[in-house]
Amino acid sequence: MSVTALAPEPVLLPPADDGLMTRLLRDPAGLRREITSAAPSHELISGLLRLVAASAAIYGLAIGLQGGLLQALSSAVKLPIVVIAAAGFALPLLYLTSRLSGLRLSMSQISALVLHALASATITMACLAPLVAICWLTLMTTHTHAHASGDVCDYLWWVYRRVTLAGVGVAAIGGVLGAARLLRAVPLSAGLVWGGGFALAALQLSWLLRPIVGTPITDGALLRPIEGSGIDALLLALHAVL
Repeated sequence: MSVTALAPEPVLLPPADDGLMTRLLRDPAGLRREITSAAPSHELISGLLRLVAASAAIYGLAIGLQGGLLQALSSAVKLPIVVIAAAGFALPLLYLTSRLSGLRLSMSQISALVLHALASATITMACLAPLVAICWLTLMTTHTHAHASGDVCDYLWWVYRRVTLAGVGVAAIGGVLGAARLLRAVPLSAGLVWGGGFALAALQLSWLLRPIVGTPITDGALLRPIEGSGIDALLLALHAVL
């Protein structure tokens, strides 16, 4: 009588404890479903908030480099404040319009969804931050005609405005990615209202806390007098470049 050998049972390994950034990059849909299915934990919200702050700080460091080391460090502090504060100002708009559109999510779930989108956006911006630094270095090293002619001040402003627009462009790329992820969880009308409020708040806050992009007339200034608005400055930079 032969005895049939039984195959050993497969060993079930415990699930991998992936970090929050890994989950955000590899399985954003799963993380979004976790947020919308139940009230998010404080650990999840605080983890997303830390990701937003750290990624925005990296990007702020890159766009502040042309103003010197002090300006870069100052920008690394200011930009997370701008991003998080602007999101906080626009959060009630998103909650109200979502409720009016029939979405029944709590304020903590809406806040976690916003942080989910902002983390995606700022991580993208941090990954693209070297391109802004390379843009500045390229402009400073290849356009030497201004130094030869002696018109150094105008030349530095020429570089500053192009780096400013490059920084806005990278932020727009990150913003599009973040908005796309947010719109998978909230109605289109609510997402558009929140996006408009966030963009206006972020633009004006960045103007109030300027300089964030280092300028050729100051070396590490912490704050400047309030004058004009962020929209005026952006239109002026675009007009000067064109």
